[in-house]
Amino acid sequence: MKKIVLASLFFACIYFHGVSQTLSEKFQRIGLNTITTAVPFMLIAPDSRAGGMGDVGAATSPDGNSIHWNPSKLAFVEDELG
Repeated sequence: MKKIVLASLFFACIYFHGVSQTLSEKFQRIGLNTITTAVPFMLIAPDSRAGGMGDVGAATSPDGNSIHWNPSKLAFVEDELG
């Protein structure tokens, strides 16, 4: 019984893998572009300084926008924020 279950699971995985590849190839031929995130606006940088440098907010000095890039930098903020 265990061998039958494992064999059917194996063939189901192979089948669904083939179906997913076929669908992705069909979408590429049609020209559909799938969105990989549920909320793509969350990929926008919250500050212009890091966005202007190619979204390298982890390499900037600590400021109010550090919470987005690297929250541990907040311990090194020297000025009052807000």
